[in-house]
Amino acid sequence: MSEFAVIESIPGGAQWVIAGDIGYFCGPSAETPGLATLAQTAKAHGLMDDGEHFRMPLGFASRVSGVSANVWAVEGGEPIAFPLPRWCTEVLSFTGRWSGELQPERQALGRGIEVISRSGNRIAPNAFPGLVVGEDGFGEDHGEVLGIHLAALADFDLTIKRGPEGDHLLEARGPATGQTPALYVAWSRQGLNGLRRAFQDAYRTRFKATFEHRRPVQLNTWEGVYFNHDLDHLTAMAKAGAGLGVEHFVLDDGWFGRRSDDTRGLGDWQPRPDVYPDGLSPLIKAVQEQDLSFGLWLEPEMINRDSALFEARPDWIWGEVNQPLGRGQYGLDLSHAACQAHIQAVVDEIATMEGVQSLKWDCNRDLKGVTPEIAQAAYGLMAHASEHVPIEACASGGGRLSWGFGDVAYRYWLSDAHDPDIKLPMLAQASLFFPTMVLGTHVGGTVSHLTGRAFPIETRMAVAMLGHMGLELDPTRLKPHETDMLKAAIADWKARRDWLKDGHLLALPYPDRGLSAVGVFSADRTRALIVVLQRETARDIIPVPLRCGYLKGKLKINALNPDPVIARLAKVQPRWVESGVETDAETLSSLGLPVPVLQPGRCLMIDIAPAGLDTEQG
Repeated sequence: MSEFAVIESIPGGAQWVIAGDIGYFCGPSAETPGLATLAQTAKAHGLMDDGEHFRMPLGFASRVSGVSANVWAVEGGEPIAFPLPRWCTEVLSFTGRWSGELQPERQALGRGIEVISRSGNRIAPNAFPGLVVGEDGFGEDHGEVLGIHLAALADFDLTIKRGPEGDHLLEARGPATGQTPALYVAWSRQGLNGLRRAFQDAYRTRFKATFEHRRPVQLNTWEGVYFNHDLDHLTAMAKAGAGLGVEHFVLDDGWFGRRSDDTRGLGDWQPRPDVYPDGLSPLIKAVQEQDLSFGLWLEPEMINRDSALFEARPDWIWGEVNQPLGRGQYGLDLSHAACQAHIQAVVDEIATMEGVQSLKWDCNRDLKGVTPEIAQAAYGLMAHASEHVPIEACASGGGRLSWGFGDVAYRYWLSDAHDPDIKLPMLAQASLFFPTMVLGTHVGGTVSHLTGRAFPIETRMAVAMLGHMGLELDPTRLKPHETDMLKAAIADWKARRDWLKDGHLLALPYPDRGLSAVGVFSADRTRALIVVLQRETARDIIPVPLRCGYLKGKLKINALNPDPVIARLAKVQPRWVESGVETDAETLSSLGLPVPVLQPGRCLMIDIAPAGLDTEQG
């Protein structure tokens, strides 16, 4: 046998075994001599013959290292390729669009070639650099699965090829003229939720420096005012937000240059003279007087034709002047030394501006076919800025959702969609690769600005509480009931923030596909916040109980800030919704929790804590 190696994910943990031509995964109890003997025996009996099957590259083991329990990293540089275990018969990948990121696509591994390919200046919603392969019929809590994530900045190819003997080869490549990024591999025998636990813990381990940043409740101004900036009204928004418990105020697009709409101003990063004649200092001071920190949106990789920068340096754009535009803007050619130096100076000035404590870094133009140097230069600008302030990575929503930005981004803008019926399943998919506390999840207005659908405040705030909570609305326009409910929800989230940060977001299986249940479970398995959302009309008159097997010990269960409409949806609803109940983890796992009758668009947030704990204290 040409090569034999056992790479532990952690000392004494799960093992990735490289045995000559093949690689496979096993638990920590497997004995290395036995593994080698088994592989040799299989080969001797023709189970792994010398035919045309894909082979593990010689020296591959030297590129593999453990990250955390059940997760390994494959060193980048050269393209990465290795045969998948023969039990991998299905693949789950993720496509999507703007405001519809991370839509799952599941299919059998066929006889063709499965490819996720991307060419541009960023990640795109229709080409997420990750997938899951597993045995036939794997689910949330069952089945053997592998999770694959390529830490790409932009250009990449993830390919699964089928060989003539029915085996499959995974290939990962970076830009044609650049290096392949690191690849992360997670293994689970407990289905997708096993992958969620593994990858979420691995992210916290791998990117500890950015993950440990403060996680304030954030008010983002975009959907509250769009380009209609007014100093007095923004000050009133900050004051109203502070009254709700908001801790961080982010001034979004529209504060600079000629930026009265999305066709002008990009490239000119000085405050709009018509709105901010004295600069941003008066607004920053007003925000700070409310005990809020201040953050700022910028899009330094882009430029509008209607801008002073374009008028001075039209040669800095990428491509021709008469090219088709996306969102009315050009991309800057950051491979141009003078252009990059100028943007670096601008970003440095903003990142070190007195009072600015975060940057929301956006990129709304998809530049297809650009050289990889542009994406790498953008990353370098972000990395430099992150030495001064925390960075929220955004690109038309979730266009920078990749471990490739983990060293520079403390938070990801998951999507421009704040419709909870879109956001909840999106969170479940994102949590296959990311801990929930790095995923920005905001409470939008009553009517979603993108879908036109209306949701009660209880549904909107419940979904937002599962991630890094924020607001995407104008708090001065809230109704009294919304104000009361949001104030309570923010206080509840802040009281639980510490254990939510280290917890695991998991998807709970449920037989009625019209209902989704997603929750965050504490690392010690004694706490949980679970959102049960009725997405379609219920299948049954009496809902099936929700079983949950991820906890331990004696438990107290309450409905947190329940929608008052729930009590009127049926003559009799489960008593625990009104008065709570105490039970134990075994009962919750075997019998389940009665689910109330819900209308589509309404939800229930379930708060689970150790029996006897004062949940008002967290």
